[in-house]
Amino acid sequence: MPTPSFLARLLLPALQIKIAPVARFGLILLVVAAVALLRAAFVTDILPYLFFIPIILLSALVFGRNSGIVATLAAAVAAGCSMSPTGNPLSLSVAQWSAQGLFVLVNVGIGFLAAELSRSLVLLENLAEGRREAIHRLAAATAKHTRLASIVEQSQEFIGYADLEGRVQFVNESGKRLVGVADPRLTVVEDYFTEADRWRISAEILPAVHSHGAWTGEVEFRHFATGALIPVRYNVFSLRDGDADGAVVGYGTVTTDLRSQKLATAQREMLTRELAHRMKNTLSIVQAIVSQSLRASGSVAQARDVIAARLTALSRAQDILTATSWTQADIHDVVQAAIAPHRDEGARFVADGPHIDLDAQRALGLSLALHELATNAAKYGALSTAGGCVRMIWSLDEKIFRFEWIEQGGPEVHVPESRGFGSRLLERIVAAYFDGSGVLQFGQEGVRFVLEGELVSHPSSAEEA
Repeated sequence: MPTPSFLARLLLPALQIKIAPVARFGLILLVVAAVALLRAAFVTDILPYLFFIPIILLSALVFGRNSGIVATLAAAVAAGCSMSPTGNPLSLSVAQWSAQGLFVLVNVGIGFLAAELSRSLVLLENLAEGRREAIHRLAAATAKHTRLASIVEQSQEFIGYADLEGRVQFVNESGKRLVGVADPRLTVVEDYFTEADRWRISAEILPAVHSHGAWTGEVEFRHFATGALIPVRYNVFSLRDGDADGAVVGYGTVTTDLRSQKLATAQREMLTRELAHRMKNTLSIVQAIVSQSLRASGSVAQARDVIAARLTALSRAQDILTATSWTQADIHDVVQAAIAPHRDEGARFVADGPHIDLDAQRALGLSLALHELATNAAKYGALSTAGGCVRMIWSLDEKIFRFEWIEQGGPEVHVPESRGFGSRLLERIVAAYFDGSGVLQFGQEGVRFVLEGELVSHPSSAEEA
């Protein structure tokens, strides 16, 4: 808006000054007397009225009409004194009286005009101030609305509103992406729901909104393009206008996509069931290890050592599976963990085979088998002598898995008269994990174990150990 002029900027503060009438009139008389004395002392050849006009104008502008009249009358008296030969303002000629009357008349008019001018100036300033305040409030409201609009547009929630007839008036960008709608203004509220949930709008949702002002619950939206079902938490509420009665003019919604939450819940339930299943399997393995070891051992101390060793092997396999959230384990990791307690400085073990991902049960089974084979080899087989070694070879042809344990350079091997739990574990329990067979052979050159079965997964790489 236009900037006030220099005169207005000087005059406006003066107009705000409040002085009592007596003091105001006294000040005017004092200023008029000072001007009259100044004129009488220094300027005697100029019209007697000329110096008083600015005083009259300022008095009317600053203090109003009455002050302008007082200044005019005081100036007329002072001028009369200067014009009279005797110094008496009443002893004037007819021409001087005429000049006095004309002076008073003109300056009273000037005073009235100046007073109205000052009044108009104050009114204009008040209007300007009101306009500035209105512009400031409008700017603040606009900024607030802009921030709110930005929040709505940037929100990840589905935000929209519809009129009382259910015609959709607005949906933010996140809402459009969620349901795949291009122009929401061509839709109605029912279009967003599946057939199974549409009846709830008139039967349940809108009655609750009318009664309580809002409704929140889980429903399913449909995707306009694909028809996919989208589980959401639908929060709908009444929209009211800004009038005093606050009449309802439509319905608003802030709806949350529940797909991630539903997926996480399903995954937790699946993991819980899987954990329970694996715990049962692990406990079954532990139970079998304990009972068979106790049955085959000659003493409690011997059974304790055997059970502890086998449980340690089981624990190492579980550590490998834990690193992959019990989904799978690389066969190289299983092999290395099983033979780690029997390694020495020599090349006692040779592992040859591709990287293969084993599921949890097969990884546990193979780990137990390797522990059993390595323990027997250390006590009675190839690892019990300085020159003995063990070769482990495995392969995967499509889904057929083959693993061989071959001992060489050990003492002469004799076929045992009876089969203990270790043999049954290798040939029956471990083989069952692979849906295949396990064959334990006692040849003169050393013990040989061959495991064949099926794998669901394929090799993770073609690298050889």
